[in-house]
Amino acid sequence: PAAEFNLTIEQGAALDQPFLYADPYRMVADAAMALTSTTLTSNTAKFTAADVGKTVRVRGAGASRGILTTTISSVTNATTVVLAAASSFAVSGTNLEIYIPIDLTGYTARMQIRGSAEDSSFLLELTNANGGITLGGTTGFVTIVISAAATAALSAVRAVYDLELVPANGKTIRWLKGTVTISREVTR
Repeated sequence: PAAEFNLTIEQGAALDQPFLYADPYRMVADAAMALTSTTLTSNTAKFTAADVGKTVRVRGAGASRGILTTTISSVTNATTVVLAAASSFAVSGTNLEIYIPIDLTGYTARMQIRGSAEDSSFLLELTNANGGITLGGTTGFVTIVISAAATAALSAVRAVYDLELVPANGKTIRWLKGTVTISREVTR
């Protein structure tokens, strides 16, 4: 089944929303990073050389205390790794998720936003062919890109969407679905 993610689109503003298409590898709850450091420690993660290049998410270490998403650059030992990006905040005892990105090479992607699932016409269609979806190949990132002009033209306030990925074998994967809230532009 498709994962549910509700989108908010600011009318008149560009949207650049990345998602990671990956298999969860393992999670721990004792990660720590110092302020502006690339070093991450965990007594329970049991890092190995095989972890180099894997995508990690560190809760609370990103901008505005959000999630820092980056990759493992090197493994120092079983409890310490060096990440590709530095933390924005110091954290300790926080959640660390380690993922194996799914290689999107050869995939296509499509997404439609409709007033309701039953509507015969769509409000907006995004694909990797029209530039509305960017596929990150081996990184596993799928990025929804909507221009400011396109969001300004959206008149609905609530809508629905789904995003499908199609690998080279042609078997469609309904990956994401949800509601779309369009926050109406007041100042024009």
